[in-house]
Parts: sequence; C-alpha cells; structure tokens
Amino acid sequence: MSENDRVYLVASSIIATLGVPGKVKPLEKEDLKSSPESGETDGEIILRKIKAFLTEKALPETKKELIIRTLQNTLTSDNLNKITAGETQLKRVFNKIVDDLGRYYKIGLTTDFTGKLFNEMYGWLGFSQDKLNDVVLTPSYVAKLLVKLARVDRNSYVWDFATGSAGLLVAAMNEMLIDAKNHITSPDELARKEAAIRAEQLLGLEVLPSIYMLAILNMILMGDGSSNILNKDSLHDFDGKYGFGKITEKFPASAFVLNPPYSAAGNGMIFVEKALGMMEKGYAAIIIQGSSGSGKATDYNRRILKKHTLLASIKMPIDLFIGKSNVQTYVYVFRVNEPHQADDTVKFIDFSNDGYTRTNRKKASVNLKDTSHAKERYEEVVQLVRFGKDKLQLLTEKEYYEGKIDPKNGADWNQAAPVDTRPKLDDFKKTVANYLAWEVSSLIKKQLAVENLPEDHLEELNNFLSDSRIANFRLTKEETLAIDNLNTKTFKKFKVTDIFTVKNTSNLLSRDITENSGSTPYLCASAENNGVSGYISYDDPSFLNRGNCVFIGGKTFVISFQEKDFFSNDSHNLALYLKEKKYSHQNVLLGLATCINLSLRHKYSWGNSISLQKIKHDFVTLPLENGQPDFELLSNLTSALKKLVLKTVDDFVTYKTTELKI
Repeated sequence: MSENDRVYLVASSIIATLGVPGKVKPLEKEDLKSSPESGETDGEIILRKIKAFLTEKALPETKKELIIRTLQNTLTSDNLNKITAGETQLKRVFNKIVDDLGRYYKIGLTTDFTGKLFNEMYGWLGFSQDKLNDVVLTPSYVAKLLVKLARVDRNSYVWDFATGSAGLLVAAMNEMLIDAKNHITSPDELARKEAAIRAEQLLGLEVLPSIYMLAILNMILMGDGSSNILNKDSLHDFDGKYGFGKITEKFPASAFVLNPPYSAAGNGMIFVEKALGMMEKGYAAIIIQGSSGSGKATDYNRRILKKHTLLASIKMPIDLFIGKSNVQTYVYVFRVNEPHQADDTVKFIDFSNDGYTRTNRKKASVNLKDTSHAKERYEEVVQLVRFGKDKLQLLTEKEYYEGKIDPKNGADWNQAAPVDTRPKLDDFKKTVANYLAWEVSSLIKKQLAVENLPEDHLEELNNFLSDSRIANFRLTKEETLAIDNLNTKTFKKFKVTDIFTVKNTSNLLSRDITENSGSTPYLCASAENNGVSGYISYDDPSFLNRGNCVFIGGKTFVISFQEKDFFSNDSHNLALYLKEKKYSHQNVLLGLATCINLSLRHKYSWGNSISLQKIKHDFVTLPLENGQPDFELLSNLTSALKKLVLKTVDDFVTYKTTELKI
C-alpha cells in the first residue's frame, strides 16, 4: 500500500468501529465476509458504515462528501479487496487494527493516545528530510500550554493556520468544554454551548490531504466531527470565512495557536502575519524555530510589531521534539491589534528545564517522565506571562527576565536574563590551561608516534619545558600587576567587528580529503583537542585559512586560539583576526578568546548558531585603558598564567624524572 493508503485505511477502520449508541452499530470483525459480490465487498461494507456514522454525527453534507471521496478510492481498490486464502487483505488489516488498538479507543480516548497513534502514522507518510520538521506533532502538554497562553475559554473563537493532525484544536476544544462546564449550570444551556463550541468556535486549515484526514480523524475520535477543519492553503486560498455552516460569515477569531512548517517563509512567521492581520482582537501563542526571532524573519517581525504586541518569549527545551526534530524552539505570545511600543515590557522565560526527562528508546515503555514538577512548571509559565514576577516559584530569577525589544529591530526576540560578561581570573586561567594541556598532549602523541621511541616520554616533555618560550617561571612586575589589578579593572563593551576582521572559513569537506597524513590542522566545531580533528595535506591553497586567529565553531559555538594556518570542515565556522597587528600574538589572542566566550556563550548554541551576519551585531566585554581595549593587560595576564600553569607541570615532570632515575 502507498503511504497515504495506510493512513486512510487506519482512519476508515477506526471510524467504522466507533458507532453511535442506539443509532449506528459498530462494525465488528465478523461483519466482513470477504465476499466478491458487488455491493458486499469488505471495502463497500466499511464505506457504508462510515457513511452511516458521519450522517448520524450531523456533519455538513459537503464535509461528509469530502471525507467519503477521500477514503473511497482506498477502500474499494481491487488489491485490498482481492481474496487470498479465504479473506481479503483489507479484512486482515481491519482485524489487526481492532485487536491491537480497539481496546484503547473504545474505552475513552486521551490526547496522549491519539498523539502516539498519529506520530506512528506520520512515520508512514515518507516525508523527505527537508519536510520532517514541517510535520512534527506538537506534544499534548505543549498544545495545552499554547492554548492557555492564548487565554482560550468557553467564549473563544480559535483558529490554526497549519492544523496538522488538529492537536492544537483538540487541546483548545477540551479547554473550552471544561470552562463551559465550570461556568454553566443549566444542562440544556450547557448542551447548546458544547454544540456551538464544536460547530462554530473552532477552525483549522491543512493543505496536505493525508494530514488533513488525520485532523478529521482526531476530531472525530475526541468526540467531534462538525468543526470547521478545511483542506485549504491558509496563505492563498482562505478568505477568513467559515468552511461549513455559516459559509458567508467571517470567522470571528479571538485566539490563534500555531506550530507552523518551519520551511515556510520566515521559518513560518508568514502564517503569523496572515492570521493576526485577519483578527480584530484577542491573543496568539505560537511555537516556532528560535531563529525566527533572532534574524531569519526580521521583516515579518517588524511588520507584525507595527500592529500587534509581543508579550512573552519562552525558550523551550532543545529536546522537546526528540526523535522527530532537533531544532531549538521558542513560544511567542502576542496581544492582537495593539501596536508594540518601545517601552512595552516583554517577559523572557528560559524554560529549558521544563521538568520532563525525555528519551528516544523504541523499546521503552515510557519516553517522557515527570522528574521535576513538570505540570506545576507549565502552569507557572502561564501565570508568569499573565501576571509577572510575583508568580515565580519553581523557576529561578535567572530563568525569568522582564526586558524591552526594539519594534524596528525584529531580531531581538530571544533575550535572556542579563549575564555577567566580565571575565574573572579563573576564566582566563581555564583558557590558558586548556590550551597548554592540548599543546603538551599533542607533543606527547607526536613523540610516541616516532618509531622505536620508549613509552617513557618524560625526558622529551622535560626538554619541551626547557626549550619553551617560558624558560623562567618567575613573574615580572607587569605580570604580577596584571593579576592583582584584574578585579578592580574597568571593563567596557566593544563591537566585535570594531576589534576583529571576521571571516567565514573556507569549507573543505572530509570526503574531499585524499591525504589524511600531513602537518596542517583540520578543524571542526568541537571543544575537544582545541578543535583539531586531525592533520592533513591538501594541494589546493585556496582552502587554507590563515592562522594566528580566534576560531569559532559556528554550529556549536566553541572557541579556540589557532596559531598555525588550518583547514576547516564547515563554512559556518568563523575566523577572527585582530585589527591591531601589533598585539596579534598568542598571549593577547588567548585572552581575547576568553572574553569572547564569556560575552557570547549565553546567546548561541546548537540550534541557534552564530553566523557572520549575527556577529556583526555582537559586543565583547574587554578591559579598558584610556578609552581603548587594554591589550597590554591581556598579554601580561596570559603570560603570567602560562608561567603558573607550566610551573605546576614542570614540578611534576621534575619529580617523576627524579623518581624514575632512583
């Protein structure tokens, strides 16, 4: 069967077995006879049962016809109704579905079950790698979060412009029905309100037919078949009107929820601009790729802020869609039809720790565990967005920040609580120690690689220390002052591009390397081994990058000092060359690497990588002298720390060498 046929067959089998008490008898396994008689084939029997079910559910005629037309080709296909060994393939599949799934969906469905079911069926649809992020399902607890952030209640009119399997609309419907039960005491009035919620207060749009059918199935499974789920392109074919029922009336949307396809323009912000522009009032909550708020959707964001207010920006866990997608996502919350002012407060929440522990083990019975008050944390986020800092309980002040954005910027939506970017002595010492550890380790590996060299390399290491640039471990007056004055030194933020010339590295792919033995470092975005994955030879000099620079591994944001010319595995990596040539040497550049790391590490990570365009807007915190960066202090400080670190190594080597001689 084709991927779509699989989905349609599961949907058909489930709908046929639901039934309507006292009206439509659920289809049983024994009702399928595998007969070749026209009108009595297994597919035709299932189709009749579906028609009866949909009719009794009082679906709009056009919607019922669309569902039947979509399922009919699959159910009446010759291959599925061909009799082999006494029964059809259709009957075998139907029996399997009833046996394996029936006990779940017949005893009362939950969104957790349907989520698992649809995740499995999504896997059948064979989406290309480029589309996998576009069809990822929103977890039910995240759907509930979006609904609450959009302030959905019994009187809301909720729409979703990229409905998928309707998980967000199901969450909205549940919230609306609960609110109705909590506020309406009259049984008759409650029944009317519940019918209105299902038929008139929900609208979803899904352009992919197979996914649209999942949305229809989801709404039916969750007790509704009458809502306005439309198989339309929300960007080009939707005029804002109901698709069924009140087809001449505008849908009076007051709440918008969305998990858009990230491959769309602006990472999906094009859907946000379109939907909010068609609303007169209300709130919106969307979950979207984080880069949309940090540069990939600048023009869309600027236009949105001219008409609507950004209330909150919430950084979600990086593993939220584990096994399906590995992008960093954010939730953005808006107030509709109220232009964002420069003095408006935005609530920035780092929700990386949401209280859940996730795994992606296929054989595990549970891949999501509440390990730190997850439900309470999600409710706290809702309260924080609504009422502010006074609601802080489980989250810390480092995870909650109230700040401002520039409505004319459009790339400053992903802020965090202010970070102390002033480096301390331990920060400089860590950089120096890591670099020297790599140098010593490289020397040892090189020495051990020499044929017939004894395993004991202490003498060679001793020679390295003796012949190194630092033969005298005593600190100079300038070096001592650099350490003593660091804590009282004035620091200032400088634009990175005022201090450095920044370039993307040339990209030499590993598959293009023909000679794996050589003397030129081959760098990658790794924190291990100073970023050096190996040493190679390559004939084309155009791929060689000049050394004596600060190297930034773009995708993972790791920083190192590179003394020698090098090759790089990715053009996203950056090389920073100091403009002050006089100070462009190892001691200063190691100090600058520390400063850059402290200044930018909170901004960038996997899923939100640094780039040549982004770093043009970044600042680095540097020691100040006469209004300019104090490169002399950085030079003396690094020199002093080298001596202190190598003195420790020297003492160890001297001791071990003496011990061996004894």
